[in-house]
Amino acid sequence: MNDYLKSLPRKRMGTGALLLDSVGRILMLKPSYKDHWTIPGGVVEKDESPKDGCNREIEEEIGIKVRVEKLLAVNYNTATANKDENLQWLFYGGVLRPSQVAKIKIDGKEIIQFKFVDLDAALEIIEQGMRDKLPLYKRILQSPGTVYLENWSEVL
Repeated sequence: MNDYLKSLPRKRMGTGALLLDSVGRILMLKPSYKDHWTIPGGVVEKDESPKDGCNREIEEEIGIKVRVEKLLAVNYNTATANKDENLQWLFYGGVLRPSQVAKIKIDGKEIIQFKFVDLDAALEIIEQGMRDKLPLYKRILQSPGTVYLENWSEVL
């Protein structure tokens, strides 16, 4: 049985979180290693749950503990020439209180800036691949349940 289990495929997983301020703007981060802005999140480590990975990434990136409140969506990305297949978990981290926003600290190395922006402003600063996702995120946020996606398109 151990040989069989070892032979099973492994999938890479990533997480992201929608964090809002008191007026409903989205928290966006500017990584030093990308030429565009993104939401908090990252790669789920070995033997780490997607929820724990998301909470860890948020704390690493903005310096405050936030416990994600709800799983919004699971997305399956098919393999491409540049990337293996993977699963992406999108969580809702809630509305940050002004006292939490005041405590945000970025390391200046991995993350070099943060800001809260409305949807239109976010569309101006994110990568092309995420431009279609943000309006989808907004719809998903208003959905009562979790949404299953493939290649960021609704399939169910």
